[in-house]
Amino acid sequence: MSPQWIQTVKGSVAVDALDLILPHEHLFTDLRGPLAPDYALADPQAVVRVMEPHLAAAQAVGVTALIECSTVGVGRSLAVLRRLADITPIHLVAPTGVYREAFTPPSLQELSA
Repeated sequence: MSPQWIQTVKGSVAVDALDLILPHEHLFTDLRGPLAPDYALADPQAVVRVMEPHLAAAQAVGVTALIECSTVGVGRSLAVLRRLADITPIHLVAPTGVYREAFTPPSLQELSA
């Protein structure tokens, strides 16, 4: 039987290689909504400056993975997540999908099932 794995920003990781997983975290969020000017844009290095000590503290108590829950429409920034993944041994899982209608970009609201 092949090992089970999860896809992280760093790549695929075997589930049995992980220990403590934080299942619902927000490393970067933009609640202004997807139509706001410069929506979900941030300087990844500025986010790193704020979040690095928190990630280090989490790692120090045994966190090995973190599920980011800021989806499309709530400020998901893959550039920020990639930069954060570069500075921590914690595996970060990027979200997919959308949150609530008010935070769903119009282009996704128009999709059929």
